[in-house]
Amino acid sequence: AEARSEAALLVGADPADLVFTPNATTGVNAVIGSIALSRDDEILTTDHRYDAVRNALERRARRHGARVVEATLPYPTVSADAVVAAVDAAFTPRTRLLVVDAITSPTALVLPVRRLIAAARARGVPVLVDGAHAPGHIPVDLSSLGADWWVGNLHKWICAPKGAALLWVAPGRAAAMEAPITSHGWG
Repeated sequence: AEARSEAALLVGADPADLVFTPNATTGVNAVIGSIALSRDDEILTTDHRYDAVRNALERRARRHGARVVEATLPYPTVSADAVVAAVDAAFTPRTRLLVVDAITSPTALVLPVRRLIAAARARGVPVLVDGAHAPGHIPVDLSSLGADWWVGNLHKWICAPKGAALLWVAPGRAAAMEAPITSHGWG
């Protein structure tokens, strides 16, 4: 509880909305495993996402007859306006989730996450932010970000031991979460 309270200060969150996970990928899997999907639904992400996240999204989509859509970000010349326009153009009425990186893993781009969240909100689409590289690298204030879920590693720029990551769930969304592993605490 003490460590969670300290981590909450670091990311601007209520400790009650945070859980520790072994890594950001585990947190991503917990979130996408809790999303209701139907045939022909879409999960939107970008072509600069982490491959493990793409694999998790693809696996979940296939299970339900949904599909993963990747917005192509302009690269190497990237502006916030161009990123928002690329993602904005990829939304459809079938989009059920937007998954975006705070800092992209393959290209180290800092994405305009607040603007992307606003674009999703305008369409009623929930947002998962993969903030794997954010803690200790860029300011994080989850209380004002507007995302529905956020994951971040503490073993990268915070230099915590391996196996230290956070999953934040927006107030009101916790009841719909499914744990990725069933164990003694279930129920």
